[in-house]
Amino acid sequence: MEPPTKRRKEPPAIPARSPFRWSNRPEWLTTFLAAFGVLLMALVIYGASQEISSTLKRNQHHQAITDVWRQLLISNVAVSGTPTRIVEADLPSFPSVSFQAVRSPLELNRNLRLAAALPGIRRIDLSPESTRLVGGGHADDSTLEILGRNFHELDALDLSGTSISTLKPIEALKVRELRIINSTIKPDNLSSLKYFDSVTDLWIGWYGNAQDGDSIFFSDAYRARIVDAMAEMKGLKSIHYVDMAFTKEEREQLARFNLVQVK
Repeated sequence: MEPPTKRRKEPPAIPARSPFRWSNRPEWLTTFLAAFGVLLMALVIYGASQEISSTLKRNQHHQAITDVWRQLLISNVAVSGTPTRIVEADLPSFPSVSFQAVRSPLELNRNLRLAAALPGIRRIDLSPESTRLVGGGHADDSTLEILGRNFHELDALDLSGTSISTLKPIEALKVRELRIINSTIKPDNLSSLKYFDSVTDLWIGWYGNAQDGDSIFFSDAYRARIVDAMAEMKGLKSIHYVDMAFTKEEREQLARFNLVQVK
């Protein structure tokens, strides 16, 4: 009887190497992934730096606005709104600015240029503290030029009692309310009113009498020119008038408007 043969021990099977193993990746893929990682990191760093830069610029802009606001208050300019009241685009809004308490034309124009840095201005009052005197205010034609260049979003503008002689520098402004009571617009320049298509409410007229040195503003000829100009204002709805005795013919010419006498 033959002795039993020893069973040969088979070596363990070596699994086949998968072509998809990470260690089998081609060199170009390694290079691509490394480059992609560097690019991704660069984009993250760039985005963070842009956010920081944007925040710094916003803070600097806000500080500049605050400085202008303080300077205007020091100069007795009445400003509605405060730098701490954020409205939109992370910025404050200053709806109205009044220059009634300024002391000279130079100071008025300087402060008006400063105010151009304030966002959100919709109403500007350039009339003096008392509008009873014809042309008694500091605003003049040079002031209107500053307005025309810097304030394109105004809804209301008060030029009552100012020494302006024309409205031409602000013809492009789209104001809805315009006040020119006791202003000194020259007769030949009254026709500018017809270019203010956006004006819906106009305050006009002159306190005084024919014995005043400025009697031209109370003459029938001057009033007739005003009526002709107002009749051509396409968007005008209401005329708020002071001491203007319209004739029957003039009232007919203005029949489509709401005439409101200001006491």
